[in-house]
Amino acid sequence: DWPQTPPVRIPVYDHGGTDLVCRTEQEWPLARQVIVTRYLDAVSGKLSEQLPAQEASVAYEADSGCGYTVFTWKIEEETEITGYMNLILWLEAQGNDDMDVFANVIKLDKYGMPTHQWYVDSMSHKYFGADTRLRVSRRALDPARSTELEPYLALTGEQKLRPGEIVRAELGFWPTGMMFHKGETLMLYISTGKMIDGEDYHGAD
Repeated sequence: DWPQTPPVRIPVYDHGGTDLVCRTEQEWPLARQVIVTRYLDAVSGKLSEQLPAQEASVAYEADSGCGYTVFTWKIEEETEITGYMNLILWLEAQGNDDMDVFANVIKLDKYGMPTHQWYVDSMSHKYFGADTRLRVSRRALDPARSTELEPYLALTGEQKLRPGEIVRAELGFWPTGMMFHKGETLMLYISTGKMIDGEDYHGAD
């Protein structure tokens, strides 16, 4: 009966709840997915449905060891986020010609506390949600392979930043499956490489 076996199996994590460990699907990405766009609102700190009315920016001290900024989306109904995500940022590295950017999608419970699962490995790593990282001088994309949700880096040469220059960068997340319930929050955590709980992020130093 192997030819009748569904070709795709995925987990959908419900941090703080009950995970769907091995859900079968017929294709990947899921044909029934709905692509949703959210805008980073630097004034409210929200992930907004509408393009913000005014231009604004946020900044953090990248060499402080704990530089970060967050944007949040309060979930109003049962929501599953499964597949790929693409983060588009406009970046400036004041006083430098390059920068590293890390981002995580983290689930907050109804009390605003981060939730996680444990990696099944010898290091007891916590899994908060999908993550991505980019050295901004290596931001050039391969247009032939890139899609709306999956930017492919060309990784050919460097594009160093000039003083005062603001550049566009796309950060494609590792695919994930996460369940959110009403009253929970999706938090986008953008940083220099430190996890929200203070752990070193894969040797980011």
